[in-house]
Amino acid sequence: MRNDSTCYLYAIINTKDKKKYIGVTNNPTERWEEHKKESLENDKPLYVALREEGIDKFFFTVLS
Repeated sequence: MRNDSTCYLYAIINTKDKKKYIGVTNNPTERWEEHKKESLENDKPLYVALREEGIDKFFFTVLS
């Protein structure tokens, strides 16, 4: 059986300190929304930064 699912490499970049999170997804738009939702409850470093610095201080981009 063949899997034709496309995967995208993406980055979330903190525009203040330039730290980057790199991830892979098959739906970049949906994944960014999930990250923003996760930031409300999750205590992993990315989500704490999103919460403390503000989502507007982060840039989401698809790398390939």
